[in-house]
Amino acid sequence: MARSNLFKNLDVEEKEENGMNDLSNDLIACRLLEETKIDAFFEDFYSTITNGDIKAETLSKKTIQEKYHLEERKYDQIDTVINYYIGYFTSDDDAKKDNVDDICADMVEYEMINKKDIDFYKKFITEIHNHSFSDWYLKIRQIKTTNRTSPKLKDIRTCIEYRAVFDSDNDFDDLGKIDKPKCIGVVPIVTFQLNLSNTHLDKIVFQVEIEELERIKTIIERTIDEFNASKSYLKVE
Repeated sequence: MARSNLFKNLDVEEKEENGMNDLSNDLIACRLLEETKIDAFFEDFYSTITNGDIKAETLSKKTIQEKYHLEERKYDQIDTVINYYIGYFTSDDDAKKDNVDDICADMVEYEMINKKDIDFYKKFITEIHNHSFSDWYLKIRQIKTTNRTSPKLKDIRTCIEYRAVFDSDNDFDDLGKIDKPKCIGVVPIVTFQLNLSNTHLDKIVFQVEIEELERIKTIIERTIDEFNASKSYLKVE
């Protein structure tokens, strides 16, 4: 008989239908973390959410994968477990008051985790429970809300190059009229690569002349000022 409110509300005989089989597989990935490093992992994981700059989601995720020796698939499975339990603990009052020890005992009972690993999962899920009622949860919900529709900027790459300028353009349709090229200078060009998510078009590449950079900078600074002014007016953080 189930001890936790979570399992009391589930038909444990229908693991395929209620997603428990998938969760079991994802829980196995969590065990790749060392128990002594759970606290540090959640600190790092939390920083990727609250960072707020455009590189946070991709670069910080990669850094965590390397630090804890996780393949991308395994990291994503751990992320799924964290989001599953945050969603559960914040769903209603019964979930909020649910006991982590009871949840882990039920997971052993229904063969979702190995009994010898129960202390690890108690610590891991306790961390999730504690963070579920902090600003972490709000930040996760904000990110998921902003990710629902429009493409999201994940990263910006830039490259400065100098292109040779020649005295004339040759007509390659008439090979007999090709002149010997004479280089008369160079021109600097900046190439931007915008990496996107939530879209079939994963990147946009374009170039601008150096003079255009000041205009782009002015537009961005003005937009930031407008954003801050709107926050002040609405009295939001």
